[in-house]
Amino acid sequence: MQFKKNPKIFWKYISSKRQIHDHIGDLKTFGEDGNMRTACTDSDKAEALGDFFASVFNRESEFVEAKCTTQTLSFFIAGP
Repeated sequence: MQFKKNPKIFWKYISSKRQIHDHIGDLKTFGEDGNMRTACTDSDKAEALGDFFASVFNRESEFVEAKCTTQTLSFFIAGP
């Protein structure tokens, strides 16, 4: 119970937990030419992450429209 004797220790601990650590390290990506490049600035990192997520995700509505038919809908509503 050192906190009661020395509240400075307590507030130092609380202060250390409230600090936000938002550093993102350098990112290595492949450029349009196929060569590896390093994103160092915040804008380069944002662009690299945006390119990655755009390559991974597709529009859900295109997937649902292509796969969804009246027959599959009746199966999901009524069951097998």
